[in-house]
Amino acid sequence: MGRKHPAILIAMALAAVMTVVACGGGSEPRMTVEEYATACEGFGSSLGSQFTQAIRGTEGEEALRSMERAVARAKDWNPPAELQEFHEATYGFAEWSLRALQDIGWFDLTRDLGKAMEERDQERMTEFRHEAFKLKSAIEELEDEADEREDEIERIADNLSPITQGLLQDAYCY
Repeated sequence: MGRKHPAILIAMALAAVMTVVACGGGSEPRMTVEEYATACEGFGSSLGSQFTQAIRGTEGEEALRSMERAVARAKDWNPPAELQEFHEATYGFAEWSLRALQDIGWFDLTRDLGKAMEERDQERMTEFRHEAFKLKSAIEELEDEADEREDEIERIADNLSPITQGLLQDAYCY
C-alpha cells in the first residue's frame, strides 16, 4: 500500500467513520448490501468538512465531538451479514484512527498551527512546526499500523462477492 501523507491517512480513517455512520443497525433489521452501499454514498465530502473544521477554526471542537459521536453510534449498527466482518474492520479502523490522533495531540497541534498561520504569527508557527516535527516518529508508527489495518480491510473486501465489491467501490465505502 505504501506510505501515505498523515492528512491522507486521517482522511481515509475519517471516511471510514462516515461509512460506518451511514450504515445503520442496532435493533433495526439487517440492511441489504445495496442499502449499505447507498448509505455510504455522499458521506466522504461531509466527513472531509468535519475533518477540516476539527483542525481549524472555531467549530473545531464541535466537529471533533461530532466525529466521536459518529464512531460511538457505529457500535450499535446492524450491517448485512455478508458485510459484518468488513463493517467491524472499517469501524475498528475509524475508532482506532480517531483515538490515536487525539492521543498524540495531532488535532490540537494542527488546529493551533492553522490559527497561527491565519494570524501570520511567525513565532507561533515556528513553535508549532517544531512540535509537529517531534510528532514525526509517532505519526510514522501510526502510518505503519494504518497500513496493516487497511490491508486487513482490503483482504476482507477481496473475499466478498464481485457484485458486493463493485457496489462498495462505486459508493466509495473503501
